Amino acid sequence: MSLLSSRVSLKTVFFFLFATVGLFVFVGCAPRGETKTLDEVFQIAKQRYERGITESKASSETRERLLKIVSSFDEFVNAESEAQVKNASQLISDEMQALIMNAGYTTRPALGEIVKSYRGLAYPEERESPVSTGGDGTSSEPAPYELNESAKKLLVARSYTALAQELETTSFQVGAAG
Repeated sequence: MSLLSSRVSLKTVFFFLFATVGLFVFVGCAPRGETKTLDEVFQIAKQRYERGITESKASSETRERLLKIVSSFDEFVNAESEAQVKNASQLISDEMQALIMNAGYTTRPALGEIVKSYRGLAYPEERESPVSTGGDGTSSEPAPYELNESAKKLLVARSYTALAQELETTSFQVGAAG
């Protein structure tokens, strides 16, 4: 009789052990907040930037540049032609480039990558992308670049987030202080 009870308890222990391990594996693989839509991500980034600009100690010159950038973000997202995308991208990249030298050392790389993305749209000849080649393989024209609304919104959301991060920390005052 004691042998039978030890087998039952051994089976019960193994069952609970496997059930517990299975539960942890199942819960560990569940999504953790990655289920936000692009519009939600965009709005969260924009709100974080707006909070950052209101609470920052940025100079008036920096605030003017940021105002130009943000108005260009709207133009960029709503652009319908390649020329509009190019113009907005050019202004955004130029204004952000001017701010980078005063940015904190930890946000400079992120801002630099974002500027590089906008420059690739504003100046296709500088873009690091595959080139389209003719039948003879001699063309060095940049490959056609399609940018849909989702890609534009995501780039602007990344931009808002990087700018907000800087505003929450050094507010583009590192170069001005040194």
